Amino acid sequence: HIFNGDALKDYFNYHEIELEGDKYVFREALIEGPVQVDEKLSNFIQIRANYLNNTYQVNVERVQQMYQQIMNAAINEKNEIVLWFEYDVFCHLNFCFNVYSLAPLLQPSKKVKLSWVAPTKKHPYSFALHQPVDLLDQFFHRKVLSSENKIVFSALWSAFAKADFQGLRGLIHK
Repeated sequence: HIFNGDALKDYFNYHEIELEGDKYVFREALIEGPVQVDEKLSNFIQIRANYLNNTYQVNVERVQQMYQQIMNAAINEKNEIVLWFEYDVFCHLNFCFNVYSLAPLLQPSKKVKLSWVAPTKKHPYSFALHQPVDLLDQFFHRKVLSSENKIVFSALWSAFAKADFQGLRGLIHK
C-alpha cells in the first residue's frame, strides 16, 4: 500500500484498520519545484531531494530512502501494489508519477497488479472525511489498472513534467 501522505496512514492506525501487506507513505509535492522525465529515476530523485532540502530543509537521505523503499517494494512485490490517492490535482499528479515510475518495475511474468483506491464521489478530495467502513469499502472495490490506464496516467505525468500543456489538455479527456 502506498498512501498519499502521513495523515492517511495515521488515520488507519488511529482507527485500527487492518490492511494486509506493507505500507509506505509517498511524502512529496510534485506539483511544485523541478520535475523532469529522465530515463534514470535516480537523477530525478536527486533533483527532488535537493529541491526539498533547499526549500524545506528536508533531509536529502530521507527523500532518497522514501523513493528507494517504494521502488524496492514494486520490484519485490508478488501480488499487488495498492495506490491510495485522491482526485485533487496535488494527489492526482503524485498518483500519475507513481504509476509512471512503478509500472515498468512490475514484472509481467509475476502478474503483479497495480491498483488504485480512490475516495467516494461524496468526498472525492479527502479520505479524511470518510468513515473507516467507507475506506474499507473503497479498498474492496479498488480499480486494477489496465495497461491502457497505465499508459494514460504515465503520459499525463510525462506531459506535466515536460510542461506540455497541449498534451495534458488532450490526455485529460481520455
